[in-house]
Amino acid sequence: MKEPNVEITLLNRYFLFLTFVLFFPIVTYSQVGNLFSTDAELSSSLINKIYQDNKGYIWIATEDGLDRYDGAKFSIYKQNEQDSTSILNNYVRSIFQDSAGVLYFGFFNGLQYFDHATEEFHEIPLLIENNNAYPAHVNSMIERKNGEILISTSGQGIFKLKQEEGKPVARKFPDMVPSSYLEAIFEDKRGNLWALSQDRGLFKITKTGEITEYFNEAEHETHISSITEDEKGNLYVGSLTKGLFKYNREKDNFNFVEDSENLPVKSLFLNKENEIMVGTDGMGLKLYDPVKEKISVNDFSIANFDFKKTKVHSIIQDKANNLWLGIYQKGVLLIPDKVNNFDYIGYQSVKNNIIGSNSIMSVFKDNEDILWVGTDGDGLYGITEEKNRHFHLGINDKGSTSIMSIYQDSENDLWVGTYRKGLEKLDRKNKELKFIQNLKDEHNNAVERIYSIIEDKQKNLWVGSLGYGLYSYNLETETATNHNTIKGGTEYDQLDNKWINCLLLSNTNKLYIGTYDGLSILDLEKNSFLDQEGKNHILNNKIVYSLYEDEGMNLWIGTSGGLFFKPKNDTITQLYTTVHGLPSDVICAIEEDGNNNLWISTNHGISKFNLQSKEFKNYYFRDGLQGNEFNKNASYAENNGRLFFGSTNGVTFFNPSEIKSLT
Repeated sequence: MKEPNVEITLLNRYFLFLTFVLFFPIVTYSQVGNLFSTDAELSSSLINKIYQDNKGYIWIATEDGLDRYDGAKFSIYKQNEQDSTSILNNYVRSIFQDSAGVLYFGFFNGLQYFDHATEEFHEIPLLIENNNAYPAHVNSMIERKNGEILISTSGQGIFKLKQEEGKPVARKFPDMVPSSYLEAIFEDKRGNLWALSQDRGLFKITKTGEITEYFNEAEHETHISSITEDEKGNLYVGSLTKGLFKYNREKDNFNFVEDSENLPVKSLFLNKENEIMVGTDGMGLKLYDPVKEKISVNDFSIANFDFKKTKVHSIIQDKANNLWLGIYQKGVLLIPDKVNNFDYIGYQSVKNNIIGSNSIMSVFKDNEDILWVGTDGDGLYGITEEKNRHFHLGINDKGSTSIMSIYQDSENDLWVGTYRKGLEKLDRKNKELKFIQNLKDEHNNAVERIYSIIEDKQKNLWVGSLGYGLYSYNLETETATNHNTIKGGTEYDQLDNKWINCLLLSNTNKLYIGTYDGLSILDLEKNSFLDQEGKNHILNNKIVYSLYEDEGMNLWIGTSGGLFFKPKNDTITQLYTTVHGLPSDVICAIEEDGNNNLWISTNHGISKFNLQSKEFKNYYFRDGLQGNEFNKNASYAENNGRLFFGSTNGVTFFNPSEIKSLT
């Protein structure tokens, strides 16, 4: 199979805030969108067309390459003059798929179809008079109700696709309209063909061949750019200079739509609510309601970008009802459908931009309903239930900046594990973190990089560090103990690896220790790391990032190589990976809902795992998440059922019962 020229991993970094002119009413949708740009994903920001094929791929025609998105990453196709099966030209103008599933691409200089099996592009000759091939500029393609596939071009009018000697060719139609310079063609529900010319306005060709001309360019300079039809058969056309028009079939003319005066309409799209989405050439995105006959402004509550002067050249709604906007000179904006109630706090949100833009390393909800958020480099935040900032210890405050773990003990004190200052206790009154000085290693060095904290029934805090090993800190005596080696035990009765990511205290009073070289288990009653076979750890060469014990006291182990299952009082019996349906083999955090499901964050999306059916359902950015990349051991489950997961760009939280499956 031929590989695309470039494959780019999706980086969710740039996001938009839609703001519009004040004289339009505002409709609020509150989704968070992602702008794919040339900084990381696209071959060019000059977007001509967006299209979804029957396999679910999103294709993007740009003026410097053809891009394909598979839901996780982008592939870029470029012309290779040494390869006849590469794309014909880097200037890609149009995309179309026929009812047989054949995918066509129109270029600045011709037409090709795509072979999915071989990943090859093959040219379709555009034949004019005397059987000469002509490299026409292909602007649009349609399949008529009678099965004809027509191609509109700039300079040679309309071509019809045929099969000759088993190969596709496109032959020029006899001149159907008095213009060879066509912007697009369209067939309405009654079988009329509409041709949008670049120099003569708009033409209607009936099934009997009658031609009617509208918006004569010589008289009106209307520059018709787009056309669409609603569910009731109402026809709309957009003008780059005059606004939006609606067709009156009885009078056979077009009426101007109020509120659209001087609106530079570039693209039109009928959405699932039977509303007309109006993309403009320099004034953002508008929405026309055919019932109210009013134009409004879309505000998607998207941060970091002023949308009011953007050029929306292409609009589609994919099979999952996500909205895609081709923004000329900026990139492609994806706005997920609000089917899923994934909520979010972070810099991608206008309303909830309250925890900075740094990566989220830890989350914890205390008994006062304060959500504590630990960041990588921007300190500790406390957020109220109303999503207001209650507390922040940042880089210029007393305390540490990188917060790796957060825990509230049985005395309601909050403990914070930091990267550079070890274990600290929050002084809520003075709003500062107090360093625990007597936590020392074997060489009397202060223990830093605290990645996990948990408390046992004897009021001991168990502290897992990255590189320093395992310690306990008694809340009553305020004494610290090193547990890397069991005193009086054998030479093997010690912690196998001091690089600890996570800790879990089981209902059987065993402390599970996830390290960079597998899983160690400290039996607190026996005070020993050794199992019945004399081993002090399992899962060699696996990095353990997260641990979870379900209601049946079975252990789930999230690693760098998949999800392991260890039944109660038994050895590991199952490994789940991407082969079984996980979105990634890097398991970041694990939580459980009340309906027999595990929710698993990874470095590529979130997965719901049904413990009964053993089936995975994966969720990505397109399903309403604000990003696909989550952080290790950064999660929390509320008593009321809400789950919180820390990611590289904020905190995602949701009630699992409100998350629906998308198709």
